[in-house]
Amino acid sequence: MSILESIQSRYTAKVYDKTKQVPSALAEQLIEATRLAPSSVNSQPWHFVVVESEEAKQRLATAIGEDFAFNKPKILDSSFTIIFCARQSLSDDYLEHITDLEEAAGRLPTAEAKAGVDKVRKFFTGLHRDAGDVPEWSARQLYLALGGAMYTAAALKLDSTPIEGLDTHSVDAEFGLADKGLASLVLLTVGYHSDEDFNHGVAKSRLPAEEVITRL
Repeated sequence: MSILESIQSRYTAKVYDKTKQVPSALAEQLIEATRLAPSSVNSQPWHFVVVESEEAKQRLATAIGEDFAFNKPKILDSSFTIIFCARQSLSDDYLEHITDLEEAAGRLPTAEAKAGVDKVRKFFTGLHRDAGDVPEWSARQLYLALGGAMYTAAALKLDSTPIEGLDTHSVDAEFGLADKGLASLVLLTVGYHSDEDFNHGVAKSRLPAEEVITRL
């Protein structure tokens, strides 16, 4: 498929076929694509919890809360779910760890280059640390990864569902996320749609280009 054909094929699955499991090779491609998502100054203020065992699925399905019980079948019947978590703080140690990894990858060939990148990264993240809005800023970066994961799933001919209907505090407690400085924000279930999925095959509807695109 072309890029636009892949995007046109993407839709939000409502019902999954539990008998169809995503091959591990495809699942690993999707997880790796999520890890490789872009972020401001390569801050990568996130963590991804892959829920794939039946025991973990049951824990997550319970943790999302009774107010969101309608989402439980998606978690239980899909092949796996990714919990997208945002870092709640960005310490100097964490930022320097990223810089060390960039150096090891060969991106920073000199000490001067390393010092310069470290300074820029700390400047931009410092704007948010000083403003006290790191969690909100991290969340914005996290949604870049979510969008990339959804389009990657479509390119791999997998179905997915972004889910904000969950009790995030309950999910954080169940998986010990707060203790790790993380907060869950959104889920992405991945699998294959059921023939009973009423949303499959429905025409895509978006605002027309002239309403959302301005050319100057």
